Amino acid sequence: MPKITTVANNFTTGEISPKMRARMDVARYNSGVELMENAWPEIQGGFVKRWGTLYRGATKHADKLGRLVRFVVNRTDAYWLEFGDLYMRVHKISGRVETSPGVAYEISTPYTEAMLSQLDFSQGADTLIIWSPDNSPRRLRRFADARWVLDLAPFDPAPFAEVGSRFNVALTLGSAAVGTGVSVGAASSVFLASDIGRQIWAGAGVATITAVASGTSATADISVAFDGTAIAGNAWTLALSPQTTCTPSATGPVGAAITLTLGAAGWRASDVGSHVQINTGLVEITAYSSDTVVTGTVSVALNTTVAAPANAWTLSPPAWNDFDGYPATGTFHAQRLLAAGSRSFPQTAWGSAVGEFFNFQLGTLDTDAFAFELVSDDVSPITYMISMESLVALSFSGEFTIDGGVEKPITPTNVRAKPRSTRGCAQVRPVKVGAETLFVQRTGKRVRAASFQEAADAWGVPDMSVISDHLTSPGVVGLTWHEEPGTLLFALRADGRIASCTYDRDQDVVGWARQTFAGGVVESAATIPDEDQDRTMLLVRRTIDGATVRYLELMDPETYTDCAIKGTAGSPTATWAGLDHLEGETVSIRADDIPQPPEVVTGGEITLARTASTVEIGLPLTMRVKLLPPEVSGGAGVVKGSAVSVNQVFVEVLNTIGLTIDGQKVAFRQFGEDVLDTPLEPFTGIKEVQSYGWEISGGTVEITHDDPLPCNVLAVVRKVSVNEG
Repeated sequence: MPKITTVANNFTTGEISPKMRARMDVARYNSGVELMENAWPEIQGGFVKRWGTLYRGATKHADKLGRLVRFVVNRTDAYWLEFGDLYMRVHKISGRVETSPGVAYEISTPYTEAMLSQLDFSQGADTLIIWSPDNSPRRLRRFADARWVLDLAPFDPAPFAEVGSRFNVALTLGSAAVGTGVSVGAASSVFLASDIGRQIWAGAGVATITAVASGTSATADISVAFDGTAIAGNAWTLALSPQTTCTPSATGPVGAAITLTLGAAGWRASDVGSHVQINTGLVEITAYSSDTVVTGTVSVALNTTVAAPANAWTLSPPAWNDFDGYPATGTFHAQRLLAAGSRSFPQTAWGSAVGEFFNFQLGTLDTDAFAFELVSDDVSPITYMISMESLVALSFSGEFTIDGGVEKPITPTNVRAKPRSTRGCAQVRPVKVGAETLFVQRTGKRVRAASFQEAADAWGVPDMSVISDHLTSPGVVGLTWHEEPGTLLFALRADGRIASCTYDRDQDVVGWARQTFAGGVVESAATIPDEDQDRTMLLVRRTIDGATVRYLELMDPETYTDCAIKGTAGSPTATWAGLDHLEGETVSIRADDIPQPPEVVTGGEITLARTASTVEIGLPLTMRVKLLPPEVSGGAGVVKGSAVSVNQVFVEVLNTIGLTIDGQKVAFRQFGEDVLDTPLEPFTGIKEVQSYGWEISGGTVEITHDDPLPCNVLAVVRKVSVNEG
């Protein structure tokens, strides 16, 4: 019956997947644990109890979702923006921005509750571009803490394309099958003479108009069958440009107003805002005079006033519109604003002119705006655009890098897009960590890191969650990066918990753990910098006193309970108020740095068992860490499968008060005169407990900590007996 002493002093892998528990041959097994809840690994090797949260107020709507977005100008001007159903509020580290005491500063937005999860953001200085697939891009500008302006992004011009015309007019076909001379009837006047030669697209169906009898009657040849003879309004497109001549009244100069005259009726009032590319020039239509004459402003000078025949000029409405959709994502890169991922152009990316972020007028000069389409074997709708050493496009089916060649910028005539992997990206906003971009794989259950790996001279997207895949398997719906302290990635899960990852690739640390919040469901999180640390705010849904509430809670390294308040009184006080947000809840109490018995909040207040001058009162926060069974070679082979008994456990701690090991409370108070009513000093050193009992493949040790006090474990030493018989 050999006796073995084992030491665990490296917990940097965190909680490993149950699938890994027989992989003693893997190096990371020896730095992992079976369970790590409400704690996380530290880069140096130990683990620490997670921070508690401070209550920072309720969201506007307790019954509706919200979303937190970071907005950082500098370390003194950093904000959390609270987006909710048709509104936005502003929060700083010092508290909520208010117009008067108790009155939140607020502006209106066009974003409904259902749209919030689809928003993407690109920040440049004091301006935030907000991307939504269902709304024209908007510009949010900050002028002061309580002065923000949200308006339409002033594109001049916005991207345009020959996407045809659309009408909220129903059509009736004489036949849906392939054939010639098919009648087309419209519910109201829609057809014009120059529509002869244009095509009707609906679903897979294609028909070319051969004659126009009136505004409501036409004849067409069907080349691709339609799904049926009835086509609803806004469900069809009149493709191509008017099929007639177009004559400009002048060639320029740029900015001049000219007229464009058609040889047959073809202009519509809805063409205002569209662009006409004609005679190597460009004209933006500004006014409709008749179905043959419009007025426009010259954007690029024409080379002649000769009439351009049909198909030698194009009518190009805005590419971003209610029918084709709007960009779902964007980023600033190499002095350009990039946008991508609209509904009708899911694989197209547009880049602004250099230094002119709202100018998307296409050209051929290196500084002009450009547009390009990702080409791959699969449909690759662009989900996110990320600015790194190269421009990175994360799509539903793969990852691409986009540049202009070796050490060359992207230009209208020099765009090179390379597929890098086929993992795909979920609709979860990625985060940049150093030279890497962490993103959620298409399935939503894995976190990957995209970066150029110099050793391999290639891009890689390794799975950062493979060792702990059970922690991300419920689905990741949000990411935020907390740099200091901790170098922590917080992955919000679909079940409302957080999978945290202590992440430092330079030290080869990727350590996952699970974080729970006393029955709360975390719906959103965002991190901003403070003077000497980062601060992460959570939006938490709770049930308090039988009602659903949504609170903003600030994670804080000096707080040891959740949804907590802290208070100070001039003299020792028994009754503490300000707890309306926890009405009816049993709260944990730290008073004058000493834990007191739990109390139930009644009428927004509690009464302490003993008076105190300082308090922290919040929901209980319990840490649980369970070590894996020890695995060393015995005289007859490995220990696994043998009966194991733990005889003694030694735990080395740093600045810790209170600890329970395998159900045994560890004593931290030293007895003596006048010490019972004084706060405990944090302890650094080794604590010991005795443990007994045999168990096949046993030897696990569970460490818990439920006091509102600090806990930091550096090492665990186990003395075990092994019965090899």
